[in-house]
Amino acid sequence: MFRLQRGKSGRKKLYFAIDQTIQQAIDSVKENPTINLPPYERVQVLWEIKKEILESQEELAKCITLEMDKSINDSKVEIVYTANYFGWCAEEVKRIYGKENKKGESKT
Repeated sequence: MFRLQRGKSGRKKLYFAIDQTIQQAIDSVKENPTINLPPYERVQVLWEIKKEILESQEELAKCITLEMDKSINDSKVEIVYTANYFGWCAEEVKRIYGKENKKGESKT
C-alpha cells in the first residue's frame, strides 16, 4: 500500500508499506488463507482499489517514470491498464458459478 504526504519542504512524498507491515500481511494470510466475503463485498473492494489507483495516477506515473525510465504518458497508460484490470476482476466475481470443495478443487 502507499500513502501520499507532504514533507517538511512542502513537497509530496509517496510512502510504500514497510517490511514489518508486509510481513504482518503475509502472516495474516498464512493464518487465514481465505476470507469469507460475499461476492457483492468482493466487488466493492475491487472497485475501491481501481478508484484509488486512478485517483493516484499522477503520483504513480511519476514513480514509474523515475524507476523504469518510461515516458510519463506510457506510465499513465500502464496505470489505467492496471486499474481497469481490477475493474475486470470485479465484473468477473459476478460470473463465478462453481463451489469450492474442501480440497480446493472447483465443482460446477
